[in-house]
Amino acid sequence: MIGCGSLLYYSADYSGGAVWSLLFGSHGASCWEMYKPLGLLYLFWILIELSYLRPSLKRFVCAKAVGMYVLCMAALAAGAALKLYGFIDTEQIYWAAAAISVPAAQWTGYKLYYSSKKIEWLWIPMLISIVCMFFMLLFLSFFPPDNFFFREL
Repeated sequence: MIGCGSLLYYSADYSGGAVWSLLFGSHGASCWEMYKPLGLLYLFWILIELSYLRPSLKRFVCAKAVGMYVLCMAALAAGAALKLYGFIDTEQIYWAAAAISVPAAQWTGYKLYYSSKKIEWLWIPMLISIVCMFFMLLFLSFFPPDNFFFREL
């Protein structure tokens, strides 16, 4: 997933700024733009796992939604921490954020899915949050708010 994320991360450069790369790739050097390729790939990975593994739908949706939020928090926190400590090379920040956030998200989702906690009753709000995250990933690419996570490094 990290390898595919790096392809999406550099897709705007590789494609010469094609429109599809603005939707799915990173076209800036903000913390959010570093998270966006990983977040979209995580959502795509959810669909792949769902179609091939055929897990218990309610537990799976809850576990993957929590994993998605761990991915978001870890990637934004890693990007923000490196940005605050003066790392200027955005490639280093991206690789550090990916190396921390992707395993953390996968591990959290796996542990929650196989835990004995009763989480099935949360599956509808978690499904709505996954759909909202998908639209937020696309929407905030074109209309970013003016705060720390969306500013260029």
